[in-house]
Amino acid sequence: MGRAKEEMLARDGLREHAIRLLVEVDAIQECEIHDECYTEGTGDVEEAYKLANARISSGEIELLPGMTRRNFTDMILEAYNENSSDECPYCAKNRDSD
Repeated sequence: MGRAKEEMLARDGLREHAIRLLVEVDAIQECEIHDECYTEGTGDVEEAYKLANARISSGEIELLPGMTRRNFTDMILEAYNENSSDECPYCAKNRDSD
């Protein structure tokens, strides 16, 4: 496997960590019907940052070479912004098509 592909897979893995952190602190919630589809939760994204920093410090989350904690918190915020809609888009589509 080429280096670029390895880095892409590692970055995808970190993005999954970011989403799991957001779910864990209830900043986003997974749809009960559709896997990997999220809506806004009642928690605070700031709590995900704190949890991420603790897990980086403990070695549970390993950042990519050259990646900073700030880069990872930016990734968490990006994942939050992309996954914090008011309603699952698949549920909305199904409701609207009835």
